[in-house]
Amino acid sequence: MTQAPVPAPLHLGPPERPVFAVLHATAQPPRAQLLLCPPILNEHARSYRLFSVLARHLAAQGIAVLRFDYYGTGDSGGDDDAFTLGSACDDAMLASAHLADVAGSVPAFVMGVRAGGLVAIETASRTRASGGLVLWQPIADWTDYLRETGALDARQRAAIPAGHAISKDTLMGFALSKDFHAHTAGMATWPGDGHVGRTIVIGDDAAPVGVGATTIPAPPSLTRWTGQAEMGTFPNTQIRDVAAALAGAMGVV
Repeated sequence: MTQAPVPAPLHLGPPERPVFAVLHATAQPPRAQLLLCPPILNEHARSYRLFSVLARHLAAQGIAVLRFDYYGTGDSGGDDDAFTLGSACDDAMLASAHLADVAGSVPAFVMGVRAGGLVAIETASRTRASGGLVLWQPIADWTDYLRETGALDARQRAAIPAGHAISKDTLMGFALSKDFHAHTAGMATWPGDGHVGRTIVIGDDAAPVGVGATTIPAPPSLTRWTGQAEMGTFPNTQIRDVAAALAGAMGVV
């Protein structure tokens, strides 16, 4: 396994609406490409290091990976409330086009982490991703996800000392667009029967399994981050192992 080049940060889109991205290129011509759609709200920052390391291991396996931050999140431009799921899908299409220019005609996969699965499914459908779809700990029930996130938000608010003002129009510290809840009502991240191509699911035993989906189990050290403040000792070895399993499921050996 050849050492991949150092990840290259870049900005996509026009200067007035920059979308930050990081390209994990391969040492040799890539055998596949993967666009990584991150989770949202607090889960984005919480998982940043995890998926940065995963991308590095995938690049070493011969898979060109592009990570990016939706506009209004992370290191991209825009305020928090500029983020919408619709604009996130447009950002993913922009990133997908750039990755295709870099990687060429090799099989294209779109990966969504948690709520990023919504973006990944839409992007894979629009681009008709030739490789398929990858879902990391997909959210099967959007209503449950919002309820659990709201409960976590309430616990965090209760722990803040009296006298500190907190906006009611935020969720886990992030300002929401005025249409956020309306746009997400009734959504689910599991792809329907109409999805074209293979689906690979990474997660624990509770992850939903669709007809014909390939499942890759992940140890608790890689799945418990959604409900814990810290991951403890960083699970680099487990990430490497999951990356190898994913490369195999993608047909890159």
